[in-house]
Amino acid sequence: MATAAEASYPTTVVRVPNRRSLLLRRKPLLAASLTLLTLGIGLSPTSAQADNIAASIVSPAGPDGVEVFTKDTPRGDAPSAKAVQALNAAEQRAEAKPAEFAPPYLDRANGAVVAPVVTSSGAAATAAEDVPRAANSKALLAGIQDEAIGLTNAQIPGADAIYASRIQADHNRVVVQVRSVTPQLRAELARRYGSDRIAIQLTPGARPLQPAYGGRQNDTSPFLGGASFDASESSAICSTAFAWRIPGGYHGMLTAGHCMPNGGGAWSSGNQFMGYSISNNWNDGVGTVRYPNDPYDRGDLSLIQVPAGQAASVARVYVYGVSSSDWRNVTARWNRKSYYGDEFCTSGARTGEQCNWTVQNASMSLRYDSGEIIRNVTEGYRRTGICTDHGDSGGAVYTVDGAGQVWAKGVYSGGTLGGSDDCYVYFTEITDAVNALPGDIATL
Repeated sequence: MATAAEASYPTTVVRVPNRRSLLLRRKPLLAASLTLLTLGIGLSPTSAQADNIAASIVSPAGPDGVEVFTKDTPRGDAPSAKAVQALNAAEQRAEAKPAEFAPPYLDRANGAVVAPVVTSSGAAATAAEDVPRAANSKALLAGIQDEAIGLTNAQIPGADAIYASRIQADHNRVVVQVRSVTPQLRAELARRYGSDRIAIQLTPGARPLQPAYGGRQNDTSPFLGGASFDASESSAICSTAFAWRIPGGYHGMLTAGHCMPNGGGAWSSGNQFMGYSISNNWNDGVGTVRYPNDPYDRGDLSLIQVPAGQAASVARVYVYGVSSSDWRNVTARWNRKSYYGDEFCTSGARTGEQCNWTVQNASMSLRYDSGEIIRNVTEGYRRTGICTDHGDSGGAVYTVDGAGQVWAKGVYSGGTLGGSDDCYVYFTEITDAVNALPGDIATL
């Protein structure tokens, strides 16, 4: 697959009927039925939704540049479990053949899955008779998303204002998020990619995004998730996520890559040697880098191998407050990526356990305030409560089941740090850790 830097973006494309204009994988295909709609790429919003969408458009796409809007399309309730299963199957199919399929999505009007195709061979691979078509493939849009987050002012004047990029599947395009926009940025994005392939979301009040370095506070072997630790090479104070089991019978601890960008050793908050980082995908000054022979970006990950015979890790995560010694067992992990509406908790050394987060977007790329770019992460949000802070990096992201046990969901990286209300967090999916690293999480 060509990268965005290699691919050309012709301005003449196949138009899709009824299409509205308008901030780090692969598994076997699920045996879930896909509900394929015949409404093209666009949705049919209610009149209230249409008014809301129209009011949010600051500048429509046109000869002067790409569309600029302020508010995303209202999403309504979280999808049903059946819809999520079908969407996951459609995502996996698009991952397997990204040049033939467009990114699938949920129709907000009726909750059905829309899985558009781009090529005739893609249409032939589906069981449906009337398959919706899209102009832009998953491969093309992923390439644009990947390139756009790394653009500089030297390439496109005003590009340094871009702090996030994502695929807006229901519009079959990429969206870049900025705090300010210029006419030149609109025009140059249209010239580079085409005004129907990219749009700008203007978020002037967005707070800076930062990786959460900084300051359960006496953890010793066997090590738990959600505890403070000190990375010797970077002098970063971070948090652990989950106990890990490495082939060969070794114990490990999962955390964030930016906590240990130079490898080296880790010391627990109880001043005990935890081990050395054996796998990391973060470079200082750059951000996410790919693991050798891995075609995908995997967010922000590091795996610490605990020295055999000297220490161990256990499948538990600290809960409640920052000084708590209470914990929950980790009994399972999520085996799919996150979708809008998923609720989750975080557990870190600085702010303790924080719940009632809701997933907003998955597979995002972000530019942290440091200039480093994190690729392929999931965005969570909550309107009220304290935000995560320095020292929570590498902490656990999880859900709690009806029995009070933890299901691992991801590894926390950063967000809008400090303060309260309107808090955003970003995390690496646990599925990316499992697909990239040797072994799997430990469970009880």
